[in-house]
Amino acid sequence: MKGISSDVHERRTKDPIAMKGTTMSPNNNQPTFDNAPDVLPRDLLASMNRYEQALMANDKTVLSALFANDPDDIPSVRSDDNGILAGHATISAFRRQRASAPIRKLRQRIARMLSKDSACIISQFDKASGGQIFQTQIWQRIGDEWKIVMAHLTYPKTAIDKRIWRVVGAPLVEPTKPGPLSGMRVAVKDLYAVQGQRIGAGNPAFQRASSICGQSAPAVRMLLNAGAAVTGIAQTDEFAYSLAGTNAHYGTPPNPKAPGHVSGG
Repeated sequence: MKGISSDVHERRTKDPIAMKGTTMSPNNNQPTFDNAPDVLPRDLLASMNRYEQALMANDKTVLSALFANDPDDIPSVRSDDNGILAGHATISAFRRQRASAPIRKLRQRIARMLSKDSACIISQFDKASGGQIFQTQIWQRIGDEWKIVMAHLTYPKTAIDKRIWRVVGAPLVEPTKPGPLSGMRVAVKDLYAVQGQRIGAGNPAFQRASSICGQSAPAVRMLLNAGAAVTGIAQTDEFAYSLAGTNAHYGTPPNPKAPGHVSGG
Protein backbone atom coordinates (compact mmCIF):
# COMPACT_ATOMS: atom_id res chain seq x y z
CA MET A 1 0.00 0.00 0.00
CA LYS A 2 2.74 2.40 -0.94
CA GLY A 3 1.67 6.06 -0.88
CA ILE A 4 -1.49 5.37 1.15
CA SER A 5 -1.65 6.38 4.80
CA SER A 6 -1.88 3.62 7.41
CA ASP A 7 -5.32 4.68 8.64
CA VAL A 8 -6.71 4.36 5.10
CA HIS A 9 -5.17 0.88 4.78
CA GLU A 10 -6.64 -0.17 8.12
CA ARG A 11 -10.14 0.87 7.06
CA ARG A 12 -9.80 -0.90 3.73
CA THR A 13 -9.02 -4.19 5.42
CA LYS A 14 -11.69 -3.90 8.13
CA ASP A 15 -14.57 -2.13 6.39
CA PRO A 16 -16.18 -4.08 3.51
CA ILE A 17 -17.94 -0.96 2.23
CA ALA A 18 -14.73 1.05 2.26
CA MET A 19 -13.00 -1.64 0.19
CA LYS A 20 -15.36 -1.10 -2.75
CA GLY A 21 -16.62 2.44 -2.38
CA THR A 22 -20.13 3.20 -1.19
CA THR A 23 -22.67 2.33 -3.86
CA MET A 24 -26.32 2.75 -2.92
CA SER A 25 -29.74 3.09 -4.47
CA PRO A 26 -30.69 6.66 -5.47
CA ASN A 27 -34.06 6.06 -3.82
CA ASN A 28 -32.86 5.75 -0.22
CA ASN A 29 -31.58 9.29 0.26
CA GLN A 30 -27.97 8.06 0.33
CA PRO A 31 -25.13 8.91 -2.07
CA THR A 32 -25.16 6.75 -5.19
CA PHE A 33 -21.36 6.54 -4.97
CA ASP A 34 -18.83 7.79 -2.45
CA ASN A 35 -15.28 6.46 -2.38
CA ALA A 36 -13.93 9.19 -0.08
CA PRO A 37 -13.92 6.93 3.02
CA ASP A 38 -11.94 4.39 0.99
CA VAL A 39 -9.12 6.59 -0.26
CA LEU A 40 -8.81 9.62 2.02
CA PRO A 41 -7.11 9.89 5.42
CA ARG A 42 -9.35 10.15 8.46
CA ASP A 43 -8.18 13.65 9.37
CA LEU A 44 -9.01 14.91 5.87
CA LEU A 45 -12.48 13.34 6.04
CA ALA A 46 -13.01 15.03 9.39
CA SER A 47 -12.03 18.40 7.90
CA MET A 48 -14.37 17.87 4.95
CA ASN A 49 -17.26 17.00 7.26
CA ARG A 50 -16.48 20.03 9.39
CA TYR A 51 -16.51 22.24 6.30
CA GLU A 52 -19.88 20.92 5.12
CA GLN A 53 -21.43 21.39 8.57
CA ALA A 54 -20.07 24.94 8.76
CA LEU A 55 -21.39 25.69 5.27
CA MET A 56 -24.91 24.61 6.15
CA ALA A 57 -24.74 26.57 9.43
CA ASN A 58 -23.18 29.58 7.66
CA ASP A 59 -20.37 29.53 10.21
CA LYS A 60 -18.13 32.07 8.52
CA THR A 61 -15.31 31.71 11.06
CA VAL A 62 -14.90 27.98 10.46
CA LEU A 63 -15.28 28.35 6.69
CA SER A 64 -12.56 30.98 6.64
CA ALA A 65 -10.28 28.81 8.78
CA LEU A 66 -10.65 25.82 6.44
CA PHE A 67 -9.54 27.82 3.38
CA ALA A 68 -5.76 28.06 3.15
CA ASN A 69 -4.22 31.47 3.77
CA ASP A 70 -2.39 31.70 0.42
CA PRO A 71 0.37 29.12 1.05
CA ASP A 72 3.70 29.56 -0.81
CA ASP A 73 2.53 33.07 -1.73
CA ILE A 74 0.04 31.54 -4.18
CA PRO A 75 -3.52 32.78 -3.65
CA SER A 76 -6.21 30.33 -2.64
CA VAL A 77 -9.03 30.33 -5.19
CA ARG A 78 -12.80 30.02 -5.12
CA SER A 79 -14.59 30.25 -8.46
CA ASP A 80 -18.11 29.85 -9.80
CA ASP A 81 -20.22 31.13 -12.70
CA ASN A 82 -19.80 34.70 -11.45
CA GLY A 83 -16.01 34.68 -11.66
CA ILE A 84 -12.84 33.99 -9.67
CA LEU A 85 -12.15 35.04 -6.09
CA ALA A 86 -8.38 34.97 -5.58
CA GLY A 87 -6.81 35.21 -2.15
CA HIS A 88 -7.94 34.23 1.35
CA ALA A 89 -8.96 37.78 2.29
CA THR A 90 -11.12 38.14 -0.84
CA ILE A 91 -12.84 34.80 -0.25
CA SER A 92 -13.50 35.65 3.40
CA ALA A 93 -14.96 39.03 2.40
CA PHE A 94 -17.30 37.27 -0.04
CA ARG A 95 -18.52 34.95 2.71
CA ARG A 96 -19.19 37.85 5.09
CA GLN A 97 -21.49 39.43 2.50
CA ARG A 98 -23.39 36.23 1.70
CA ALA A 99 -26.51 35.57 3.76
CA SER A 100 -26.28 31.78 3.50
CA ALA A 101 -25.28 28.94 1.21
CA PRO A 102 -27.86 26.85 -0.72
CA ILE A 103 -29.21 23.87 1.24
CA ARG A 104 -27.90 20.72 -0.44
CA LYS A 105 -27.60 16.95 -0.07
CA LEU A 106 -24.69 14.83 -1.30
CA ARG A 107 -25.56 12.71 -4.34
CA GLN A 108 -22.15 11.33 -5.27
CA ARG A 109 -18.50 12.00 -4.47
CA ILE A 110 -15.30 10.84 -6.14
CA ALA A 111 -11.98 11.41 -4.39
CA ARG A 112 -8.37 10.86 -5.41
CA MET A 113 -5.15 11.41 -3.50
CA LEU A 114 -2.78 13.46 -5.66
CA SER A 115 0.08 12.96 -3.20
CA LYS A 116 0.35 12.09 0.47
CA ASP A 117 -0.36 15.75 1.25
CA SER A 118 -2.95 16.71 -1.38
CA ALA A 119 -6.27 15.41 -2.66
CA CYS A 120 -8.92 16.25 -5.25
CA ILE A 121 -12.60 15.68 -4.47
CA ILE A 122 -15.40 16.15 -7.00
CA SER A 123 -18.90 16.10 -5.54
CA GLN A 124 -22.44 16.31 -6.87
CA PHE A 125 -25.18 17.68 -4.63
CA ASP A 126 -28.95 17.88 -4.98
CA LYS A 127 -30.01 21.45 -4.27
CA ALA A 128 -33.05 21.66 -1.98
CA SER A 129 -34.69 24.29 -4.19
CA GLY A 130 -34.09 22.22 -7.35
CA GLY A 131 -31.24 21.37 -9.67
CA GLN A 132 -27.75 20.13 -8.93
CA ILE A 133 -24.52 21.65 -7.65
CA PHE A 134 -21.15 20.36 -8.84
CA GLN A 135 -18.15 21.06 -6.60
CA THR A 136 -14.43 20.50 -7.12
CA GLN A 137 -12.07 20.99 -4.19
CA ILE A 138 -8.31 20.63 -3.86
CA TRP A 139 -7.28 20.01 -0.26
CA GLN A 140 -3.67 20.32 0.89
CA ARG A 141 -2.05 19.30 4.15
CA ILE A 142 -0.40 22.42 5.58
CA GLY A 143 1.49 21.65 8.76
CA ASP A 144 -0.83 19.36 10.71
CA GLU A 145 -4.07 20.58 9.15
CA TRP A 146 -5.94 20.05 5.90
CA LYS A 147 -6.98 23.22 4.06
CA ILE A 148 -8.77 24.01 0.81
CA VAL A 149 -6.44 25.69 -1.68
CA MET A 150 -8.78 25.64 -4.70
CA ALA A 151 -12.53 25.25 -5.11
CA HIS A 152 -14.93 25.57 -8.02
CA LEU A 153 -18.72 25.35 -7.97
CA THR A 154 -21.23 25.09 -10.78
CA TYR A 155 -24.79 26.00 -9.80
CA PRO A 156 -28.00 25.17 -11.71
CA LYS A 157 -28.85 27.89 -14.16
CA THR A 158 -32.26 29.48 -13.99
CA ALA A 159 -34.15 30.22 -17.19
CA ILE A 160 -34.20 33.90 -16.22
CA ASP A 161 -31.95 35.47 -13.61
CA LYS A 162 -34.50 37.62 -11.78
CA ARG A 163 -31.70 39.65 -10.23
CA ILE A 164 -30.93 40.98 -13.72
CA TRP A 165 -34.11 40.75 -15.78
CA ARG A 166 -37.70 41.58 -14.95
CA VAL A 167 -38.79 40.11 -18.27
CA VAL A 168 -36.74 38.83 -21.19
CA GLY A 169 -37.48 37.53 -24.68
CA ALA A 170 -35.71 36.27 -27.75
CA PRO A 171 -36.02 39.17 -28.38
CA LEU A 172 -38.76 40.82 -26.35
CA VAL A 173 -39.36 43.44 -29.06
CA GLU A 174 -38.25 43.14 -32.68
CA PRO A 175 -36.72 46.17 -34.44
CA THR A 176 -39.17 48.35 -36.32
CA LYS A 177 -36.99 48.41 -39.43
CA PRO A 178 -33.38 47.85 -40.53
CA GLY A 179 -30.89 50.56 -39.63
CA PRO A 180 -27.41 51.32 -38.35
CA LEU A 181 -28.07 49.31 -35.17
CA SER A 182 -29.26 46.16 -36.99
CA GLY A 183 -27.96 43.06 -35.25
CA MET A 184 -27.56 44.83 -31.92
CA ARG A 185 -29.62 44.11 -28.82
CA VAL A 186 -30.39 46.44 -25.92
CA ALA A 187 -31.76 46.12 -22.40
CA VAL A 188 -34.30 48.71 -21.30
CA LYS A 189 -34.14 49.77 -17.66
CA ASP A 190 -37.46 49.24 -15.88
CA LEU A 191 -38.19 52.96 -15.87
CA TYR A 192 -38.96 53.39 -19.56
CA ALA A 193 -42.12 52.38 -21.37
CA VAL A 194 -41.97 49.29 -23.57
CA GLN A 195 -45.09 48.67 -25.63
CA GLY A 196 -47.15 45.82 -24.21
CA GLN A 197 -45.36 45.85 -20.84
CA ARG A 198 -45.86 47.56 -17.49
CA ILE A 199 -43.32 49.85 -15.85
CA GLY A 200 -42.24 48.32 -12.55
CA ALA A 201 -39.61 50.80 -11.36
CA GLY A 202 -38.08 48.10 -9.17
CA ASN A 203 -41.17 47.72 -6.99
CA PRO A 204 -43.63 44.81 -7.45
CA ALA A 205 -46.59 46.71 -5.95
CA PHE A 206 -45.98 49.64 -8.29
CA GLN A 207 -45.73 47.22 -11.22
CA ARG A 208 -49.07 45.57 -10.39
CA ALA A 209 -50.77 48.97 -10.25
CA SER A 210 -49.24 50.18 -13.52
CA SER A 211 -51.14 50.14 -16.78
CA ILE A 212 -49.84 48.26 -19.80
CA CYS A 213 -47.95 50.70 -22.01
CA GLY A 214 -49.69 51.50 -25.28
CA GLN A 215 -46.44 52.54 -26.93
CA SER A 216 -42.75 52.55 -26.15
CA ALA A 217 -40.93 55.58 -24.77
CA PRO A 218 -39.39 57.92 -27.39
CA ALA A 219 -35.85 56.74 -26.60
CA VAL A 220 -36.89 53.11 -27.04
CA ARG A 221 -38.67 53.88 -30.31
CA MET A 222 -35.54 55.60 -31.62
CA LEU A 223 -33.49 52.48 -30.93
CA LEU A 224 -36.08 50.21 -32.57
CA ASN A 225 -36.29 52.49 -35.61
CA ALA A 226 -32.49 52.32 -35.89
CA GLY A 227 -32.60 48.52 -36.15
CA ALA A 228 -31.90 47.48 -32.55
CA ALA A 229 -33.91 44.74 -30.83
CA VAL A 230 -34.97 44.90 -27.19
CA THR A 231 -33.79 41.78 -25.39
CA GLY A 232 -35.71 42.54 -22.22
CA ILE A 233 -36.46 44.86 -19.34
CA ALA A 234 -33.64 45.12 -16.81
CA GLN A 235 -34.19 45.38 -13.07
CA THR A 236 -33.48 48.67 -11.33
CA ASP A 237 -32.94 49.94 -7.82
CA GLU A 238 -36.33 50.57 -6.21
CA PHE A 239 -37.62 53.72 -7.94
CA ALA A 240 -34.01 54.20 -9.13
CA TYR A 241 -33.34 55.76 -5.74
CA SER A 242 -29.86 54.40 -5.13
CA LEU A 243 -26.40 54.14 -6.63
CA ALA A 244 -25.61 50.64 -5.36
CA GLY A 245 -27.64 48.47 -7.74
CA THR A 246 -29.28 46.53 -4.89
CA ASN A 247 -32.98 45.72 -4.65
CA ALA A 248 -34.75 44.28 -1.60
CA HIS A 249 -37.41 42.64 -3.79
CA TYR A 250 -35.38 41.08 -6.60
CA GLY A 251 -31.88 40.75 -5.18
CA THR A 252 -28.53 42.15 -6.23
CA PRO A 253 -27.30 41.47 -9.77
CA PRO A 254 -23.84 39.86 -10.00
CA ASN A 255 -20.82 41.99 -10.80
CA PRO A 256 -18.71 40.01 -13.33
CA LYS A 257 -15.79 42.42 -13.00
CA ALA A 258 -15.71 42.25 -9.20
CA PRO A 259 -17.42 39.08 -7.86
CA GLY A 260 -18.84 39.56 -4.38
CA HIS A 261 -19.29 43.31 -4.88
CA VAL A 262 -22.41 45.25 -5.85
CA SER A 263 -22.73 46.26 -9.48
CA GLY A 264 -23.67 49.90 -8.92
CA GLY A 265 -25.74 51.78 -11.44
